[in-house]
Amino acid sequence: AWALRSAGASSGRLYLAEISMIGGAALCVSLMARSFGGIGSSYMHGVGTVLLFRAAFVPSRLARSLRTLPAMLLIFPAVTLPGRASPSPSELSHFVANYVFVLAIAVIGAIGSNAVWSLHRQVFAARRLGRYRLKRQIGRGGMGDVWLAWDNQLRRDVALKVISEARRARRKDIERFEREALATSRLASPHTVAVHDFGVSDDGVCFLAMEYLDGCDLAELVRRGGPLAPELVLQVGLQACASLEEAHAAGIVHRDIKPENLFLVRTREPTPLVKVLDFGIARLADEQPTQTGTLLGTPLFTAPERWLGQPADERSDVYSLGATLYYLLTGVPPRGSAGENVGA
Repeated sequence: AWALRSAGASSGRLYLAEISMIGGAALCVSLMARSFGGIGSSYMHGVGTVLLFRAAFVPSRLARSLRTLPAMLLIFPAVTLPGRASPSPSELSHFVANYVFVLAIAVIGAIGSNAVWSLHRQVFAARRLGRYRLKRQIGRGGMGDVWLAWDNQLRRDVALKVISEARRARRKDIERFEREALATSRLASPHTVAVHDFGVSDDGVCFLAMEYLDGCDLAELVRRGGPLAPELVLQVGLQACASLEEAHAAGIVHRDIKPENLFLVRTREPTPLVKVLDFGIARLADEQPTQTGTLLGTPLFTAPERWLGQPADERSDVYSLGATLYYLLTGVPPRGSAGENVGA
Protein backbone atom coordinates (compact mmCIF):
# COMPACT_ATOMS: atom_id res chain seq x y z
CA ALA A 1 0.00 0.00 0.00
CA TRP A 2 2.82 2.42 0.82
CA ALA A 3 4.52 1.57 -2.47
CA LEU A 4 1.31 2.24 -4.39
CA ARG A 5 0.77 5.52 -2.54
CA SER A 6 4.28 6.73 -3.39
CA ALA A 7 3.65 5.81 -7.03
CA GLY A 8 0.57 8.05 -7.11
CA ALA A 9 -2.17 5.41 -6.91
CA SER A 10 -5.74 6.51 -6.25
CA SER A 11 -7.46 5.85 -2.93
CA GLY A 12 -9.64 3.21 -4.61
CA ARG A 13 -6.61 1.29 -5.83
CA LEU A 14 -4.99 1.56 -2.42
CA TYR A 15 -8.11 0.16 -0.78
CA LEU A 16 -8.26 -2.71 -3.29
CA ALA A 17 -4.58 -3.49 -2.69
CA GLU A 18 -5.15 -3.48 1.05
CA ILE A 19 -8.11 -5.86 0.81
CA SER A 20 -6.17 -8.16 -1.53
CA MET A 21 -3.06 -8.39 0.64
CA ILE A 22 -4.64 -8.52 4.08
CA GLY A 23 -7.56 -10.67 2.92
CA GLY A 24 -5.21 -13.03 1.12
CA ALA A 25 -3.19 -13.54 4.31
CA ALA A 26 -6.36 -14.17 6.33
CA LEU A 27 -7.52 -16.64 3.67
CA CYS A 28 -4.26 -18.60 3.88
CA VAL A 29 -4.57 -18.83 7.67
CA SER A 30 -8.18 -20.02 7.34
CA LEU A 31 -7.25 -22.72 4.81
CA MET A 32 -4.54 -23.94 7.17
CA ALA A 33 -7.06 -24.08 10.05
CA ARG A 34 -9.50 -26.05 7.88
CA SER A 35 -6.90 -28.82 7.55
CA PHE A 36 -5.78 -28.68 11.19
CA GLY A 37 -8.68 -28.55 13.59
CA GLY A 38 -11.47 -26.92 11.58
CA ILE A 39 -13.72 -24.37 13.19
CA GLY A 40 -12.26 -24.97 16.64
CA SER A 41 -8.66 -24.62 15.47
CA SER A 42 -6.36 -22.34 17.42
CA TYR A 43 -4.95 -21.23 14.09
CA MET A 44 -7.76 -18.67 14.13
CA HIS A 45 -5.39 -16.52 16.18
CA GLY A 46 -3.39 -16.15 12.99
CA VAL A 47 -6.23 -13.95 11.67
CA GLY A 48 -5.73 -11.73 14.70
CA THR A 49 -2.03 -11.51 13.90
CA VAL A 50 -2.89 -10.45 10.35
CA LEU A 51 -5.20 -7.72 11.67
CA LEU A 52 -2.50 -6.46 14.03
CA PHE A 53 -0.09 -6.38 11.11
CA ARG A 54 -2.57 -4.25 9.18
CA ALA A 55 -3.02 -1.86 12.10
CA ALA A 56 0.75 -1.42 12.45
CA PHE A 57 1.63 -0.94 8.78
CA VAL A 58 -1.53 0.59 7.24
CA PRO A 59 -2.63 3.50 9.48
CA SER A 60 -6.12 4.66 8.54
CA ARG A 61 -9.19 6.41 9.84
CA LEU A 62 -11.51 4.40 12.05
CA ALA A 63 -14.32 4.50 9.46
CA ARG A 64 -12.07 2.95 6.82
CA SER A 65 -10.85 0.26 9.22
CA LEU A 66 -14.44 -0.65 10.06
CA ARG A 67 -15.18 -1.10 6.34
CA THR A 68 -12.27 -3.53 6.04
CA LEU A 69 -12.69 -5.59 9.21
CA PRO A 70 -16.03 -7.38 8.53
CA ALA A 71 -14.62 -9.09 5.43
CA MET A 72 -11.50 -10.14 7.34
CA LEU A 73 -13.50 -11.50 10.27
CA LEU A 74 -15.91 -13.45 8.07
CA ILE A 75 -13.20 -15.20 6.08
CA PHE A 76 -12.44 -17.77 8.80
CA PRO A 77 -15.99 -19.15 9.33
CA ALA A 78 -16.69 -18.89 5.58
CA VAL A 79 -13.71 -21.16 4.84
CA THR A 80 -13.92 -23.62 7.76
CA LEU A 81 -17.70 -24.22 8.02
CA PRO A 82 -18.77 -25.37 4.49
CA GLY A 83 -18.72 -29.12 3.92
CA ARG A 84 -18.48 -30.05 7.58
CA ALA A 85 -20.96 -31.88 9.77
CA SER A 86 -22.56 -30.05 12.65
CA PRO A 87 -19.75 -28.91 14.95
CA SER A 88 -19.56 -30.46 18.38
CA PRO A 89 -20.17 -28.37 21.53
CA SER A 90 -16.43 -28.51 22.23
CA GLU A 91 -15.62 -27.14 18.77
CA LEU A 92 -18.22 -24.40 19.17
CA SER A 93 -16.89 -23.36 22.54
CA HIS A 94 -13.34 -23.20 21.18
CA PHE A 95 -14.58 -21.21 18.18
CA VAL A 96 -16.48 -18.69 20.33
CA ALA A 97 -13.55 -18.24 22.71
CA ASN A 98 -11.07 -17.77 19.86
CA TYR A 99 -13.43 -15.56 17.84
CA VAL A 100 -14.09 -13.20 20.77
CA PHE A 101 -10.33 -12.88 21.24
CA VAL A 102 -9.78 -12.15 17.53
CA LEU A 103 -12.68 -9.67 17.54
CA ALA A 104 -11.09 -7.84 20.48
CA ILE A 105 -7.78 -7.71 18.60
CA ALA A 106 -9.59 -6.32 15.55
CA VAL A 107 -11.25 -3.54 17.55
CA ILE A 108 -8.03 -2.64 19.40
CA GLY A 109 -6.13 -2.72 16.12
CA ALA A 110 -8.66 -0.42 14.44
CA ILE A 111 -8.46 2.06 17.30
CA GLY A 112 -4.66 1.91 17.25
CA SER A 113 -4.57 2.35 13.48
CA ASN A 114 -6.79 5.42 13.80
CA ALA A 115 -4.52 6.81 16.55
CA VAL A 116 -1.42 6.37 14.37
CA TRP A 117 -3.23 7.98 11.42
CA SER A 118 -4.23 10.94 13.61
CA LEU A 119 -0.65 11.35 14.78
CA HIS A 120 0.55 11.38 11.19
CA ARG A 121 -1.96 14.13 10.39
CA GLN A 122 -0.90 16.12 13.44
CA VAL A 123 2.75 15.82 12.45
CA PHE A 124 1.85 17.09 8.98
CA ALA A 125 -0.23 19.89 10.49
CA ALA A 126 2.72 20.94 12.65
CA ARG A 127 5.09 21.17 9.73
CA ARG A 128 5.95 24.27 7.79
CA LEU A 129 5.65 24.88 4.08
CA GLY A 130 7.99 27.71 3.32
CA ARG A 131 6.96 30.60 5.52
CA TYR A 132 3.60 28.97 6.37
CA ARG A 133 2.73 26.92 9.44
CA LEU A 134 -0.23 24.58 8.94
CA LYS A 135 -2.85 24.84 11.68
CA ARG A 136 -5.84 22.70 10.69
CA GLN A 137 -7.50 21.23 7.62
CA ILE A 138 -10.55 23.20 6.47
CA GLY A 139 -11.40 21.58 3.15
CA ARG A 140 -10.69 18.81 0.70
CA GLY A 141 -11.04 18.66 -3.07
CA GLY A 142 -9.99 16.71 -6.11
CA MET A 143 -6.64 18.49 -6.34
CA GLY A 144 -5.73 18.22 -2.67
CA ASP A 145 -6.40 19.57 0.81
CA VAL A 146 -7.02 23.13 1.96
CA TRP A 147 -5.48 24.15 5.28
CA LEU A 148 -5.80 27.12 7.55
CA ALA A 149 -2.20 28.29 7.84
CA TRP A 150 -0.29 31.09 9.52
CA ASP A 151 1.88 33.33 7.36
CA ASN A 152 4.94 33.99 9.54
CA GLN A 153 6.15 36.81 7.32
CA LEU A 154 2.95 38.85 7.01
CA ARG A 155 1.54 37.70 10.37
CA ARG A 156 -1.90 36.65 9.14
CA ASP A 157 -4.04 33.59 8.49
CA VAL A 158 -4.23 32.27 4.93
CA ALA A 159 -5.99 29.41 3.18
CA LEU A 160 -3.25 27.11 1.89
CA LYS A 161 -4.19 24.72 -0.89
CA VAL A 162 -1.73 21.79 -0.87
CA ILE A 163 -1.66 19.48 -3.87
CA SER A 164 -2.21 15.85 -2.87
CA GLU A 165 0.66 13.34 -2.90
CA ALA A 166 -1.06 11.23 -5.56
CA ARG A 167 -1.49 14.27 -7.81
CA ARG A 168 2.14 15.34 -7.57
CA ALA A 169 3.20 12.53 -9.89
CA ARG A 170 0.96 13.87 -12.70
CA ARG A 171 2.45 16.75 -14.67
CA LYS A 172 -0.91 18.00 -15.98
CA ASP A 173 -2.18 18.42 -12.42
CA ILE A 174 0.88 20.47 -11.51
CA GLU A 175 0.20 22.62 -14.57
CA ARG A 176 -3.43 23.04 -13.53
CA PHE A 177 -2.27 24.10 -10.07
CA GLU A 178 0.10 26.65 -11.58
CA ARG A 179 -2.67 27.86 -13.91
CA GLU A 180 -4.90 28.63 -10.95
CA ALA A 181 -2.15 30.68 -9.34
CA LEU A 182 -1.39 32.57 -12.56
CA ALA A 183 -5.02 33.24 -13.46
CA THR A 184 -6.11 34.41 -10.01
CA SER A 185 -3.02 36.55 -9.39
CA ARG A 186 -3.98 38.68 -12.42
CA LEU A 187 -7.30 39.67 -10.85
CA ALA A 188 -7.95 42.39 -8.30
CA SER A 189 -11.75 42.38 -7.97
CA PRO A 190 -12.99 42.34 -4.36
CA HIS A 191 -15.31 39.55 -5.52
CA THR A 192 -12.48 37.21 -6.60
CA VAL A 193 -10.52 35.26 -3.99
CA ALA A 194 -7.07 36.81 -3.71
CA VAL A 195 -3.90 34.76 -4.21
CA HIS A 196 -0.93 35.81 -2.08
CA ASP A 197 1.73 33.27 -2.99
CA PHE A 198 2.55 30.11 -4.90
CA GLY A 199 5.52 27.84 -4.38
CA VAL A 200 7.09 24.46 -3.77
CA SER A 201 8.53 23.35 -0.43
CA ASP A 202 11.99 21.80 -0.04
CA ASP A 203 10.48 18.30 -0.17
CA GLY A 204 8.48 18.97 -3.34
CA VAL A 205 5.04 19.87 -1.94
CA CYS A 206 3.20 22.39 -4.15
CA PHE A 207 1.09 24.96 -2.34
CA LEU A 208 -1.08 27.96 -3.17
CA ALA A 209 -1.66 30.63 -0.52
CA MET A 210 -4.99 32.49 -0.75
CA GLU A 211 -6.87 34.89 1.47
CA TYR A 212 -8.66 33.09 4.27
CA LEU A 213 -12.45 33.48 4.02
CA ASP A 214 -14.83 33.02 6.94
CA GLY A 215 -18.24 31.80 5.77
CA CYS A 216 -19.54 29.02 3.51
CA ASP A 217 -20.10 28.28 -0.14
CA LEU A 218 -23.58 28.75 -1.57
CA ALA A 219 -24.13 25.05 -2.24
CA GLU A 220 -23.73 24.39 1.47
CA LEU A 221 -26.04 27.32 2.25
CA VAL A 222 -28.79 25.81 0.08
CA ARG A 223 -28.26 22.34 1.58
CA ARG A 224 -28.70 23.76 5.06
CA GLY A 225 -31.64 26.11 4.57
CA GLY A 226 -33.17 25.49 1.15
CA PRO A 227 -33.55 28.03 -1.69
CA LEU A 228 -32.22 31.51 -1.03
CA ALA A 229 -34.20 34.74 -0.94
CA PRO A 230 -34.41 36.54 -4.33
CA GLU A 231 -32.76 39.63 -2.84
CA LEU A 232 -29.71 37.60 -1.81
CA VAL A 233 -29.56 35.81 -5.17
CA LEU A 234 -29.62 39.22 -6.91
CA GLN A 235 -26.63 40.34 -4.85
CA VAL A 236 -24.84 37.06 -5.61
CA GLY A 237 -25.43 37.51 -9.34
CA LEU A 238 -24.24 41.12 -9.43
CA GLN A 239 -21.07 40.41 -7.48
CA ALA A 240 -20.24 37.25 -9.43
CA CYS A 241 -20.74 39.22 -12.65
CA ALA A 242 -18.27 41.85 -11.40
CA SER A 243 -15.67 39.15 -10.84
CA LEU A 244 -16.26 37.50 -14.20
CA GLU A 245 -16.28 40.85 -16.02
CA GLU A 246 -12.74 41.54 -14.83
CA ALA A 247 -11.63 37.98 -15.62
CA HIS A 248 -13.08 38.08 -19.13
CA ALA A 249 -11.50 41.48 -19.78
CA ALA A 250 -8.15 39.90 -18.85
CA GLY A 251 -8.78 37.02 -21.26
CA ILE A 252 -9.57 34.48 -18.53
CA VAL A 253 -12.51 32.06 -18.82
CA HIS A 254 -13.34 30.37 -15.50
CA ARG A 255 -15.04 27.23 -16.99
CA ASP A 256 -16.36 25.92 -13.65
CA ILE A 257 -18.88 28.39 -12.22
CA LYS A 258 -21.15 26.47 -9.83
CA PRO A 259 -22.65 26.97 -6.34
CA GLU A 260 -19.60 25.39 -4.66
CA ASN A 261 -17.34 28.01 -6.25
CA LEU A 262 -19.34 31.01 -5.02
CA PHE A 263 -18.46 31.80 -1.42
CA LEU A 264 -20.52 33.95 0.94
CA VAL A 265 -18.12 35.72 3.29
CA ARG A 266 -19.18 36.48 6.84
CA THR A 267 -18.74 40.23 7.45
CA ARG A 268 -20.14 42.94 9.71
CA GLU A 269 -21.57 44.85 6.77
CA PRO A 270 -25.31 44.58 5.97
CA THR A 271 -24.57 43.88 2.31
CA PRO A 272 -23.45 40.28 1.65
CA LEU A 273 -19.98 39.76 0.19
CA VAL A 274 -19.55 37.06 -2.45
CA LYS A 275 -16.23 35.71 -3.75
CA VAL A 276 -15.61 33.59 -6.85
CA LEU A 277 -13.29 30.66 -6.09
CA ASP A 278 -11.24 28.03 -7.89
CA PHE A 279 -9.74 29.13 -11.18
CA GLY A 280 -8.03 25.73 -11.40
CA ILE A 281 -9.41 24.85 -14.84
CA ALA A 282 -9.52 28.43 -16.17
CA ARG A 283 -8.31 29.02 -19.72
CA LEU A 284 -6.06 31.98 -20.41
CA ALA A 285 -6.22 33.96 -23.63
CA ASP A 286 -2.77 32.78 -24.76
CA GLU A 287 -3.61 29.08 -24.30
CA GLN A 288 -4.88 26.68 -26.91
CA PRO A 289 -8.53 25.56 -26.39
CA THR A 290 -9.10 22.24 -24.65
CA GLN A 291 -9.01 19.39 -27.14
CA THR A 292 -12.29 18.24 -28.61
CA GLY A 293 -13.99 15.54 -26.54
CA THR A 294 -12.48 16.70 -23.25
CA LEU A 295 -15.07 18.17 -20.89
CA LEU A 296 -13.88 20.13 -17.88
CA GLY A 297 -16.26 21.49 -15.28
CA THR A 298 -19.38 20.34 -13.46
CA PRO A 299 -21.96 18.73 -15.81
CA LEU A 300 -25.15 20.17 -14.28
CA PHE A 301 -23.87 23.72 -14.71
CA THR A 302 -21.98 23.30 -17.99
CA ALA A 303 -23.04 25.20 -21.12
CA PRO A 304 -24.60 23.04 -23.89
CA GLU A 305 -21.92 23.84 -26.48
CA ARG A 306 -19.31 22.31 -24.17
CA TRP A 307 -21.06 18.94 -24.53
CA LEU A 308 -20.65 19.27 -28.30
CA GLY A 309 -16.88 19.56 -27.92
CA GLN A 310 -16.72 23.29 -28.59
CA PRO A 311 -14.21 25.38 -26.57
CA ALA A 312 -15.42 27.47 -23.67
CA ASP A 313 -15.60 31.24 -23.94
CA GLU A 314 -17.12 34.07 -21.90
CA ARG A 315 -20.65 32.99 -22.86
CA SER A 316 -20.03 29.59 -21.26
CA ASP A 317 -19.36 31.28 -17.93
CA VAL A 318 -22.53 33.37 -18.31
CA TYR A 319 -24.60 30.24 -18.90
CA SER A 320 -23.05 28.49 -15.89
CA LEU A 321 -23.74 31.52 -13.71
CA GLY A 322 -27.36 31.60 -14.88
CA ALA A 323 -27.75 27.89 -14.08
CA THR A 324 -26.18 28.51 -10.68
CA LEU A 325 -28.56 31.38 -9.87
CA TYR A 326 -31.50 29.18 -10.90
CA TYR A 327 -30.29 26.55 -8.45
CA LEU A 328 -29.94 29.10 -5.67
CA LEU A 329 -33.53 30.29 -6.24
CA THR A 330 -35.16 26.87 -6.55
CA GLY A 331 -32.87 24.39 -4.80
CA VAL A 332 -32.63 22.21 -7.93
CA PRO A 333 -30.49 22.53 -11.09
CA PRO A 334 -32.19 23.66 -14.33
CA ARG A 335 -34.30 20.92 -15.89
CA GLY A 336 -33.34 19.92 -19.38
CA SER A 337 -29.72 20.99 -18.89
CA ALA A 338 -27.11 19.23 -20.98
CA GLY A 339 -25.66 17.43 -17.99
CA GLU A 340 -29.09 16.15 -16.90
CA ASN A 341 -29.90 14.86 -20.38
CA VAL A 342 -26.58 13.06 -20.63
CA GLY A 343 -27.04 11.59 -17.15
CA ALA A 344 -30.48 10.31 -18.14
